[in-house]
Amino acid sequence: MGKFKEKIEDGRTWLDVKAWQARAWVKENPQQAVTVICTAIGAGVLMTKGMIKSARLHKEAVLKERYIYDRSLGKYWRLRRVPTQTEQLKIARLKKEGLGYAEILTSMKLL
Repeated sequence: MGKFKEKIEDGRTWLDVKAWQARAWVKENPQQAVTVICTAIGAGVLMTKGMIKSARLHKEAVLKERYIYDRSLGKYWRLRRVPTQTEQLKIARLKKEGLGYAEILTSMKLL
């Protein structure tokens, strides 16, 4: 048997021992076990919600950096790179002047 298989077997043995010890503790302390388990489940739910929200916000931020939505066409324009702050100001100014996103982004070589 190789070292890797031995480590797997050692790990399984260790898990079996810990599972047996946990079952024995739960049988001896049922009220404390309920409290601990409920607290752990609540903490797990809160952590999961936080991680999901964080991932969603990160994804939205990345999309806002790389795409611009053109309401007149109902289309998203994918940018080659993230525009600098001065480029963003220039885009906003040209958009107020009435130019379309396609013209603006092409002239700035962002498409």
